[in-house]
Amino acid sequence: MANWMFRFGDYGPKIFEDPSLKPAVESAFQRIKSVLADENLVEFTLAAIVAAAAQDVPMSIFKSHFDTLHKLGLVMKGINIYGAEERLVEEHRPFYYYMQYGETS
Repeated sequence: MANWMFRFGDYGPKIFEDPSLKPAVESAFQRIKSVLADENLVEFTLAAIVAAAAQDVPMSIFKSHFDTLHKLGLVMKGINIYGAEERLVEEHRPFYYYMQYGETS
């Protein structure tokens, strides 16, 4: 699950080797929201942004994947995360702006 969440659509090497595991990951994502507190969602939201920045993910892939994570209830949109924007270099701030405003600037 962590591979898929933070690798932007890449389910990871084990599922590449054995695609029969993919439905188990998708099923787990449908159930995981029930065990998370809002504090976890803020941390997952920031982690998704930082992971995108670290991997220089194209914005189109980030948007699609982030929207899927949001629909699953695993990240939040429209929130301020204290200190996050300032810690991102300028070329990676569009990830944060997309999370906040639904646009990249």
